[in-house]
Parts: sequence; structure tokens; C-alpha cells
Amino acid sequence: MTQTDCMDCGEQLQGPYCHSCGQKKSNIHRSTLKLIREVTAEQVSLDSKLTKALKFLIIKPGFLTTEYFAGRRTRYYTPVRLYLLMSVLFFFLKVFVIPANSEVMMQRLDNKQSKIIDSIALLYSKETAAEIRLKGSENPIFQKLRKLRDQNQLSPFIVKIFNRMPTVMFLLLPIFALVLRILFIRHGQTFYYFEHLIFSLHFHSFSFLATSLFIVMPTFPIINVLLALVLGTYLYMAMRQVYGQSHPKTMIKWVLLGGGYSIIYFGSMAIMVIASLIRTTVN
Repeated sequence: MTQTDCMDCGEQLQGPYCHSCGQKKSNIHRSTLKLIREVTAEQVSLDSKLTKALKFLIIKPGFLTTEYFAGRRTRYYTPVRLYLLMSVLFFFLKVFVIPANSEVMMQRLDNKQSKIIDSIALLYSKETAAEIRLKGSENPIFQKLRKLRDQNQLSPFIVKIFNRMPTVMFLLLPIFALVLRILFIRHGQTFYYFEHLIFSLHFHSFSFLATSLFIVMPTFPIINVLLALVLGTYLYMAMRQVYGQSHPKTMIKWVLLGGGYSIIYFGSMAIMVIASLIRTTVN
């Protein structure tokens, strides 16, 4: 085998990379300094791709997806790697940087429980409403959460929930893409399920990045509303960029996508919390 042959498969080289197996032509007998330079160059290349990907992810909704569809893929971070990096950033901040305050969490749960019960009670007479409020206060889910708080186990339970969220979010990715596939069923010859999945990866990458920025900001009353507006606006602009439909059509599908996916998302999170509570034993 001559020096012009690939050291892996033996095919004759026609450039720096083998056209058969893809291995780069290189001499394994090289100095440590040269090896360090190669590793540094590869890392710089990855950093450059990440920087470009983050820039376009933030300032140009849908641009990375259209670039991927156009075949320009090697110049940016791959959608899967970008999603994994942004999700790791988000869950790291959520679990290790932002402390799980059980008292604040319990207060929020009590407030939401009261609002839900009061809203339901308004539909009935005073006597029935009183019974509903009593039964609501005896809800086994909230009772178990209160027991966890009283036994100083609520914070570890919240951390456990956060640790399980990445798996749930990853499972929701194909569901988000499936909803898109249904909404754009007439685009079947242009956009297949795989293309919707790429869109889903890029949108969720931005969602993790934006949420990470918001959770390290000082808390103020409308921060959740502002985050929802940012994500909603971004999703609409990305849909316009990628699918290229008119504003009315995009608006209708944006509402259906947001509403449908919100139900699926919050339903999945509720099921995860309830399932985790059932598995958790309290004295």
C-alpha cells in the first residue's frame, strides 16, 4: 500500500479525505506539538460553528432550518448537538444554579390550587361550592406535597422532577414535529416528517436558550408573560421563514400549534409529577 492509499480501507486517495470511508489523510507519526495544534484547530472550528449557529438562532428565526434544508450543514453546529448543548445549559442552571425553594414552590401551588377551586366553585350554588372547596383542600396530590415540605423532602423531590424533565422534553420533540406534519399535511411533497423534526430541534434549542437567559435575570411580576411573548413571536417568525405561507395561514397554524402543543406539554408534565409523587413514599 503506497502513501497515496487510504490507511483505513486501502482506496486510492484523490484529496485530503478518502472518498470511500471518509478518513483524513494524515501521518500517525507526528510530534506532540503538532497533535496539540490539530486538536486546537478542531476546537476553534467547532467554536466558530457554535458562534455562528447561536448568532443566527437568535437573530434570524428559522434561518438555520432553511440552511439545513438547502444542504449547507457543515458550516453550523448540527441541530442535535445544538439542542443537546442548549438543554444541558438550561437544566444545569435550573438544578445547580437556581436553588429549589420549597416554601416558594409550595406557596405557588397553594395559590394555583385556590384559583382553580374558586373558578370551579363559581359554577355552583353556595352549598355545593363549599363542598368543592373542602374536597379541593383535601386533594391527595397537594396533601402529599405538603407532607414532603413538612419533612424537608420537597426540595429533593423538585430536583428529581428537574432531572426527569430532559427525558420528557426529548420525547416531546417528535410529538411537536408530528403536530407540524399534521398542520402542513398539504406540504407533504415539500416537507416530510424529518424536516419538521429539524424545525422542532431548532425551535426547542432557542426555547432552552431564551429560558436560560430569563431564569438568571432578576425576577419581576410579568417575566413569565414576557418569556411567553418572546417564544410565541419567535415561533411565528420561524414558521413564516421556513414554510413560507401567508400571514393569515401562518397565524391560524401558529395558534393551533401553540394551543395543541401547550395541552400536550402541560399534560405530560402533570403526568410526570403525579407519577413521581406516586412512587415517592412519605411517612
